[in-house]
Amino acid sequence: MSLTIRAAAITEIGRVRRTNEDRFLCDAESGLFAVADGIGGLPHGARAAQATIDSLRPHFESRARRSVLAITVAIEKTSQMVAKLGRQISPEIGIGSTLTLGAVNGDHLIIGHVGDSCCWSLRGASVVPLTTDQNLGRALAEHFVDHPEAKTSHSNLRALTQCIGQPTPLRIDTAIHDLTSGEKILFATDGLTGFLSPAEIAETFASDLDLSQQLASLIDQVNQRGSPDNATAIILGIT
Repeated sequence: MSLTIRAAAITEIGRVRRTNEDRFLCDAESGLFAVADGIGGLPHGARAAQATIDSLRPHFESRARRSVLAITVAIEKTSQMVAKLGRQISPEIGIGSTLTLGAVNGDHLIIGHVGDSCCWSLRGASVVPLTTDQNLGRALAEHFVDHPEAKTSHSNLRALTQCIGQPTPLRIDTAIHDLTSGEKILFATDGLTGFLSPAEIAETFASDLDLSQQLASLIDQVNQRGSPDNATAIILGIT
């Protein structure tokens, strides 16, 4: 029996920022989902995120062509397109965006990931990260595993080591996740996951509210915490 996917999405400027530099793609009919977050510290974050999302769609018109390789190629070409735009509007330092992408192929979700947005699997109180943040903290943990002090000595462990649109070699994390009935899949920017714990997020999605109401509840919680960031999320309900 094939699975059915319901989806809802939300994006929120928040109470501090003047512009929303998050973007999302939520297309349950074609099974294509993505969140992108313009990089803080680089100019034109909104344009970077929008260009990232806009560049993805043409690569996924056919489900039959979806694979880890196809997603890797699509993300590489998307990064090249965003870099080209960056050379035009910000020639000195360019522009950049995160990207967490999921493409459904049958009962599988193929994931491509760059930066520190995320994709999680939720079932009841269980939260399983399907992506890992590409930041300085992770890089230190990978390269200095025998020196725990190196993991905490830097003041900016959340600084990204990878993003869409910069000229440095791109590291794309990929995964294939088997979808199961009763599961929920969350795509989110760090404006959401950076201010609510996995347990709080799982509790909200375990409620009897519909998917859109659950997302609205999460945004309310983020705003109540005084988050200074934009927040964006997509939730998939698998049945």
